Amino acid sequence: MTIVNRPDPESAGAKIDDMRQELLSRKKVGKAGLPFHMLREDQIKTRWTEPEAVAIKAASEVLSSNPAVETNIAAIRGFLAMFAESPEMLQHVHNELQSAGLPVPDWLPVPQRKQV
Repeated sequence: MTIVNRPDPESAGAKIDDMRQELLSRKKVGKAGLPFHMLREDQIKTRWTEPEAVAIKAASEVLSSNPAVETNIAAIRGFLAMFAESPEMLQHVHNELQSAGLPVPDWLPVPQRKQV
């Protein structure tokens, strides 16, 4: 079992915990009526509020992109920031990928070895 420490309450990562809880509360399961256990994680959608959706769309337009791509880029950047704050979380992710026999995504950093 891997123990992942939460970021320091004064850090940027900790300040998004409230946002994480808000987004989790908006999670909606795929097609109406399908039980959660019958769906893949990628079939679960988080619904943006109208102002959030407009903000994401406006930012993606400035970048000549689309909201889905920019949301994914923002997610990856957020994960990288989390891993910088919590190296044990990065190690946990690497362990899970290895256990599943999956390759490491190109954007995922290599965990630093602890010096003894």
